Amino acid sequence: MSDKPVLSQDEIDALLSNSDDDTANDTDEGGRIVKVYDLTAKSLPRHGRLPVLEMIAERFSRALRKSLQTLFRYPVEIGAAGQQSLTFGELNNQLQVPTSVSVTTLLPIQGHSLVCLDAPLVYGLVDRYFGGQITDTEHSLTARDFTPTEKRVIGRVRELLAVDLCAAWQDVLPVSYALVAEESNPHLVNVFSQDDEMLMLSYPISFDGGAGQLQIVLPHAGLEPYLNKLGGLGRTDGPSEDPSWQQTIEAQLLDSSVPLRCCVATAEVRLQDLLDMSPGDVLKVEMPQRHQLLAQDVPVFSGTMQEQAGKLVLQG
Repeated sequence: MSDKPVLSQDEIDALLSNSDDDTANDTDEGGRIVKVYDLTAKSLPRHGRLPVLEMIAERFSRALRKSLQTLFRYPVEIGAAGQQSLTFGELNNQLQVPTSVSVTTLLPIQGHSLVCLDAPLVYGLVDRYFGGQITDTEHSLTARDFTPTEKRVIGRVRELLAVDLCAAWQDVLPVSYALVAEESNPHLVNVFSQDDEMLMLSYPISFDGGAGQLQIVLPHAGLEPYLNKLGGLGRTDGPSEDPSWQQTIEAQLLDSSVPLRCCVATAEVRLQDLLDMSPGDVLKVEMPQRHQLLAQDVPVFSGTMQEQAGKLVLQG
């Protein structure tokens, strides 16, 4: 056996280099780079900007700020809403325990939506509601359920939030808010699959002595029929008309063939009499005064039956 190596060191280095490059892209026969796509992978939609949805979010932020200040009689600041597309599984990994999660519907948007208040926000609002001053050591973020008192404050905030949310959507798409369920452990929410695509609007809320996050989570499948409206493309009074297309379609329709039929007479006989009939037998029928001309069982013309040039004709 020869001691000469099969591949030179330069050839080995070239193969290793090509192997590293193949991890990112493939090449075709012409040496052009081909980007590989996995069509079975679940990919999130990227809508770009949705100006109308941003307007709704800003309107809701301003209204909720006034409502919370009225309820707590203290200045509240709500930051601009951030939009994020993610799966429910990714959202579940972001939410901590406990988090106030309200499962809701916003009809006519199909599917369930979520309203999430994180624990620091809940603790701060509760202390502010009862006139206390929260400190970093007063509440530990342990995986526990919210107390009945905390749940009552959450309920009051949720009532204000529902009114302001419906008002913010009113001019674009009137929605109806309904509470389906509430949970303090996000991992127990089972109305979605892990791969369901969501659109999350995050609102940072701060006030003297506390701060936290409010998230409004909407199902992408439910929003999809309204993407044109949310993108500012659906503000026309009606569908646009193209006269040239209208004339072309009208001409094609008028040139199409339509089968017509007319029932001259009907009779009802016993099955035995029908079996006993033979050539030359006469079947008596009563002719109606007017006959109907049918196009696929739809009456289109009515007239009297007459004979002309040895043929039956229908005259209106």
